[in-house]
Amino acid sequence: MKARLYILNGDIGVELIELIAIEKEDILISSDEISSYTIKCDPIDSKDKCNVPVNITYIIKVKIISEAKDTEKNYNDFLFNITEFDSSWSKIPQNYYNDVKKLITTTYSGLDLSKEVLNDNVTKLNSRNLIKLKYWMEAYFKVPERTAILELIKNDYTELHVLENAYVYLLEKKGTTDDNNGEFNLVIKQKKRFDKKYIVSRS
Repeated sequence: MKARLYILNGDIGVELIELIAIEKEDILISSDEISSYTIKCDPIDSKDKCNVPVNITYIIKVKIISEAKDTEKNYNDFLFNITEFDSSWSKIPQNYYNDVKKLITTTYSGLDLSKEVLNDNVTKLNSRNLIKLKYWMEAYFKVPERTAILELIKNDYTELHVLENAYVYLLEKKGTTDDNNGEFNLVIKQKKRFDKKYIVSRS
């Protein structure tokens, strides 16, 4: 099963206009970058008075890509197998659908899809994604509203999990870039707020 991760800023608000450009950017992590994922659900402590019914955590391993293998270039998710929006996307709010569609278009717009330059495109996008994840983690108090959508692509359908008001709990580097064996452990959790009931997951 393939997985993609979309990190949406949404309306970051006038008060955050001073953020640097990279802190405002949405993030698209392709299935080529995700080596594994786990969705963890834990019960909320009965004393925790919040509107989140369970603690949802995304645990994702993100690869550091130093080179796209020749055998993978015909099937590279980065550039060739862009999401087909099926009926699954109708189950989440329309603004998320629109934001994800815009994110995909913006990310891949103007890229040269030829195999000769594919490796450069893949490594640059991967490096940019890791930088943006780092900025997102460091901007915990500056960017309070972000939405993480985990798209699980199976043989004949798409499963979507939506985590609103998400933040990076952990971004830990492991290994090196040699032979494409470097990776980051990415843990995304949900801030607990008292003034809004959040969507935890829909599929």
